[in-house]
Amino acid sequence: MEKIRKRLQSFFCSWYGTVVQLAAACIITTFDFEVAGVVFFGLLLSLILFSCDDLFETFLPFMLVSSTAIKCFDSFDIFIRIVPLAVVPAAAAVYYFVKHRRKIKIGPTFYGVLAVAVAVTLGGVGAISARAYFSLTSLYYTAGLGFGMALVYVVINTWFDNDEKNSLTEKFARVMTMVVAFCSFMVIEHYAENISSVLANPGILQFQWRNNVSTILMLGLPFPFYLSRQRWSCSLIGWLGYAALLLAGSRGGMVFGTVELLVCVLVLILMDKPHRKLNITVVAVLCGVVLCFAKPLFDFCSRTIQRLFDHDENKIRLGLYERALADFKENPLTGKGLANWDNRDLHPSKQFALCWYHSSVFQIIGSFGIVGIICFAAKFIVRLKVIIKHFDFPVAMLACSFLGLTTMSLVNPGEFCPIPYELIMTFVFIIIEKHIREKKTAQ
Repeated sequence: MEKIRKRLQSFFCSWYGTVVQLAAACIITTFDFEVAGVVFFGLLLSLILFSCDDLFETFLPFMLVSSTAIKCFDSFDIFIRIVPLAVVPAAAAVYYFVKHRRKIKIGPTFYGVLAVAVAVTLGGVGAISARAYFSLTSLYYTAGLGFGMALVYVVINTWFDNDEKNSLTEKFARVMTMVVAFCSFMVIEHYAENISSVLANPGILQFQWRNNVSTILMLGLPFPFYLSRQRWSCSLIGWLGYAALLLAGSRGGMVFGTVELLVCVLVLILMDKPHRKLNITVVAVLCGVVLCFAKPLFDFCSRTIQRLFDHDENKIRLGLYERALADFKENPLTGKGLANWDNRDLHPSKQFALCWYHSSVFQIIGSFGIVGIICFAAKFIVRLKVIIKHFDFPVAMLACSFLGLTTMSLVNPGEFCPIPYELIMTFVFIIIEKHIREKKTAQ
């Protein structure tokens, strides 16, 4: 048995294991096997937990299954049937944590997560019924964004570490770069599948999962540029990711993804001195290409641009923002909570989905009131302080990922989806903490 375990560990820790996982994800998304993909990656995660000593090996399959599953819109009735299979990875997780017991570790950003956990748990108290508060949907999001995320922080901070060859920052950047490449493949494959429509009516395709794939791309966009410091060719994946972001057709992705890209490039030019001339040349050439083909590029992206200013496209969100202010006035201390279904007349959310306000600012105001404003502000300030105080190239690129999710969440649920978005951002700040400790140890 030990021999089998070591062989599996050797496979999962190798490039062969990585290629197999990426190839499987490409097959899953190309042939629309997303539900089967969840089962496949669930079993794969179980094998990794059984065979590998390094818990980080679970991160790539987690990100791949999270990326493929975004195409499964309104699929609660399908996924509820395979929930019993979750006993397999759950048992594997128990086995792993019993076998690899460690002393619990926490860092400075934990207290921001804990503050938010309090606000999320208290959200809507006194304003919504006990039945709504304790509904399955409410409990998932309340636990996931609250004390469940605090538990996730403890697990990641305790069991994810540097190894003998690579820092956690490097390992995380490599996985996120692969995820950017894979999500770019998802978008390009969708266009290839619908090439007749694109040729008949040139322009951005409209598809349901555009905001989710854009959010994942924005979370990962800085990391190809981070890796380009050692291998410049990695930056090409970053440019590909930005192209996929525009092709996805998300308005938030187009606006805030462009802002994020500009910040990434600025950081790269200022802080990657060996490749500065090359990076400036690439940016200049790309700007020249864009200027030369400005008219056809603008025409191709015109649908997304028009949707930015179309009142009919924006009236639901604007209505939800007004409701958030009204909900705050109704219960200013703790808001109306996550289980407030009163706004479904404006935005009829699907089964096992919240009726989001589609903006982090209004979500905090409407769902958590004054307590939420204080607690979320505390988390933001703690995170910002860590970034500013320890600013260097790795922290700058990790902060760009934070910028991506924070800005995208201004117009989408984003950080109010515990898996994968808020989990990834919690991970990002744990990496920053560990990077800081590593620097101090090296001094």
